[in-house]
Amino acid sequence: MAPMMGLGASLSTAVSERTAVVIEDYMPELVTNGGFDADSGWSHTRGSWAISGGTLNTTSETDYCHQDISDQSNITMEVIFTVTAVSAGSVQFRIFGDSSTTLGTARSTVGTFTEFIQFPSDHNGSIGFQGSSFTGSIDNLSITEFAIRPLDV
Repeated sequence: MAPMMGLGASLSTAVSERTAVVIEDYMPELVTNGGFDADSGWSHTRGSWAISGGTLNTTSETDYCHQDISDQSNITMEVIFTVTAVSAGSVQFRIFGDSSTTLGTARSTVGTFTEFIQFPSDHNGSIGFQGSSFTGSIDNLSITEFAIRPLDV
């Protein structure tokens, strides 16, 4: 059997030359205005969230902002975003459910972060960011289905 290759090698990385291939490069982008280039596509009426200068910004935020992407219940998604500035607190990617909320890892440093998150069975179509006394900026949010398909053998 051929050796396993690293999952981060390329968009079409072979997980095993005999069993599967990552096909995430074929998955459509689900986020509208993930680059925050305009003040559109996001509901940021709660708290102090604002879109300006090409980023999503907030000060001492303990609330959330969100957008609807359609129901993605029980699907594993690749979530990528960049924290471009942070001077206090932390921020988490948030998945809204009818009776639950799923939060990604709390981020309190500048960087680009990738998370693989299975959306809950009660996902109501909304995603967003949740602050924990967060003062900072976010950019380049991307959400795509993470899919692996078997190779023909």
